[in-house]
Amino acid sequence: MGYSWEIKHLRVSQSIRRKTAMCHHRKSVNLELLRNFMLIKIKEDIQMAENNQYQQNRVTTSGCTMFDENGVMLRMGFLDDGLTLLFGEPKNEGGSRSYPQEQRVSLILTTDRAAALYEQIIVKKVLPALEQGEEYNGGVFLNRRKDAILELRVQAGDIYLTYHKGIDESRVAKEVHIFKFSKTQIIENYAPDGSTFDQSDVEGYFILFCKYLDAGIYDINNSSAHAYRHANYYTTNKIFRYLEGLAAKLGVTVENRSYQTGASMNNGFSQSSS
Repeated sequence: MGYSWEIKHLRVSQSIRRKTAMCHHRKSVNLELLRNFMLIKIKEDIQMAENNQYQQNRVTTSGCTMFDENGVMLRMGFLDDGLTLLFGEPKNEGGSRSYPQEQRVSLILTTDRAAALYEQIIVKKVLPALEQGEEYNGGVFLNRRKDAILELRVQAGDIYLTYHKGIDESRVAKEVHIFKFSKTQIIENYAPDGSTFDQSDVEGYFILFCKYLDAGIYDINNSSAHAYRHANYYTTNKIFRYLEGLAAKLGVTVENRSYQTGASMNNGFSQSSS
């Protein structure tokens, strides 16, 4: 009986050892899979973070949309590091108005051309012409081929934005899209009893367009983004150091450690001590 008990005990022990070995094996396999997954993810995340400042993604943002008295639509927006304008001609059917794709046309305004339009055309020419009741027209070429012009025109106290597209050798445009800036009524000197007040029209839409140009020139140059990056540099750098330390413990070699030295913040330039 003692012998059979020993055999039984041996079989149980062997079974326990086999199950234990299988558990250890599964645990080892799971840990190895987890380790490999973490190695890949950490390496990808660090590489993406390091290269993020050099990678350009196509980013579009829609801004304000305006409509003139004829129903023409003007949509302001941004594309990557440029400003965009979209003109839309209305289509009226069954008492409803729509703007089909084939009746829309868009353009890209680079920051240098936006700055020239704002400072040289609007500030120095358009606004004085409005104040003095004079007529004026001027604009900027939209490309080096000089076959497209964005023009501002002051006529009879009204302001028009005109897109001349497809200009040929004779300087005639194949397409012309015109948006008339509507006026906004304001009220002043309003008496509490409503007996007297002064009412006048101001260039509300045009002011909005000017603010759009000014904000685009300012923001696309990344001054706000730089201020944010500078304010959060300590926290960002701390996170990168933590990830690098974790990667080192897992046996991952991380190259290009410029984010620690601040070179990425200075675009390769170092501050002089003199």
